[in-house]
Amino acid sequence: MYSVRLGEHLEGLCALLKMRFLKSAGQLPGIVREFEVRVPSIDPGEMRAVFRRVKAVPKGNVLLRRIVYHPPAKEGHLKKWVRLRTDGSETELTMKSIKSWKVGDVFEATTWVESFDATAKILASLGCKSNYQEDVRETWELPEAVLTIDYWPRISPLLEVEGRSKKAVLSALKKLGIEKSKATTLGIDEIYALNGIDLHSFPEMRLSKRELALAGISGE
Repeated sequence: MYSVRLGEHLEGLCALLKMRFLKSAGQLPGIVREFEVRVPSIDPGEMRAVFRRVKAVPKGNVLLRRIVYHPPAKEGHLKKWVRLRTDGSETELTMKSIKSWKVGDVFEATTWVESFDATAKILASLGCKSNYQEDVRETWELPEAVLTIDYWPRISPLLEVEGRSKKAVLSALKKLGIEKSKATTLGIDEIYALNGIDLHSFPEMRLSKRELALAGISGE
């Protein structure tokens, strides 16, 4: 992964925010290609039963807090953004870039930082528009892919399947008995849009106590 020490190299952080992805996506050191799909509107109980049947290994669930930053300039047809995200234990800063909605046309570069709040203040000083978002991620693992049930505010739970290759993702879908036509490479913004919600029109998108409880998180 592309790594920058925040305290020592603030210029490196700025470089991460200003990277040119249009012609060089996938070619810069540390830029990795993502292979993932989502299946919207799933039943978590039914999906867990499928996970157990295929001997997926449960890894627990965690509340994720994130701030998404939108660089002021968009280049060509690429969609790109910067995400600061924490699970309460580790905090990562990621630049993501989408070349197309095909599997494998998402690129990212990540660095780990010490403080969610301190990094958020630094990024806020750069003047980028931002949105705060929460979701709960329940993770299971197969040899070829990571499976997550994601609980986002105001929409039904969704399944995410991520592997090291397109072949691995399609293999996992087949193992789960999910038709390829039911999976999408659309991002979470676009899934919200399909539900009639403009995600980025909300400065904050937080899970309610009821939604947290349904996702297995208590005491928040």
